[in-house]
Amino acid sequence: MDHNQLYQLLASTQIEDFDAVEEAFKLLDVDKKGHLTVATFKEIFKNLELGEIAPSDEEIFREVADFDGDGVINLDDFRKILTYKPGEDKE
Repeated sequence: MDHNQLYQLLASTQIEDFDAVEEAFKLLDVDKKGHLTVATFKEIFKNLELGEIAPSDEEIFREVADFDGDGVINLDDFRKILTYKPGEDKE
């Protein structure tokens, strides 16, 4: 392959849409279950030295992070967590 062919290949190759939130979610979903749990976030908080989610706070965490109420934090919930602004009502 000469430099002209390489240029044509690179010029014609399109980069797929990159969804940074989805990629971050995938990194946290190490078991590839398609959802995160409070236990996942407890581990993340511990590893990043952000403190602990106390057992007494787990239900509160679920209430504010599980927007659709299905018991887990899926990609849509995760997206809302990252874009939530204090004072906005949950849908």
